[in-house]
Order: sequence, then structure tokens, then C-alpha cells
Amino acid sequence: GRTEKETVALPPLYVSPSDINRLVSNIIDNARKHGFTDHNRKDYEVKINMSIDTEKKMFLIDFSNNGNPLPEGMDKMRYGIKGEKAGITGGTGIGGSYVKKFVEHYGGDYDIFMDNGWTVIRIYLPIK
Repeated sequence: GRTEKETVALPPLYVSPSDINRLVSNIIDNARKHGFTDHNRKDYEVKINMSIDTEKKMFLIDFSNNGNPLPEGMDKMRYGIKGEKAGITGGTGIGGSYVKKFVEHYGGDYDIFMDNGWTVIRIYLPIK
């Protein structure tokens, strides 16, 4: 195993500051509203990880949280529908639909899945 982290210069990511701010806010608000519902828990986390898929020529931005798992049947399609509610904590469904709008605007994609008990929203954005 390697002990030193290798740092690589990433190509620039061209997105509007207000768009990326709204994206991050929506995803974190969704985690707080739907994932972090047990007020006795003090160990809730949101992790943001950026990487590059060189084969697909895409940036990957993973927003992971260790809150409640995704509701039964919640998938990429349902997540991106405006007005789709997140189970019993369901809000307006705007958070997920904004993610969909954001990636479509920038020519990317997104996915939503569980990974070892963590909910992951993965954003794909093309490297220009």
C-alpha cells in the first residue's frame, strides 16, 4: 500500500457559481431533511468526493451521507421528477429535480444509490 497521496492537477470545471451553490445546497438540504431525522444521533455526516473517470471523460462528484437509507423504490428516475416525495419525510421534490436540471444543462448525468449504508448522489460533468 502507498502511504503518500498522489496529487494530480485537475482540469478546470466550468459551471456557474450560483448553479453549483444551489446544487450543493439542494443535496445537503435533502440529506438533512430526509436522512438526518434521528435527533439523538450525533454522528451524521455528508462527504463530498471529486474524481475523474478518464475513460468517460467525466468529472465525478459524489455527495454521500450516512443518514436514513433511500426509501423503497427511490431510484434515479423518481429522484429527478419534480414533485416526487421522499417517503414520509417527503418535501416538494424540488431538490432532486434541480439535480436533474443541473446535469442536463451542463451535458452531464447523475445517479443515486446506496453504498455500504451510505446514500450517494453521484454527479457526472463532462471535462471540456
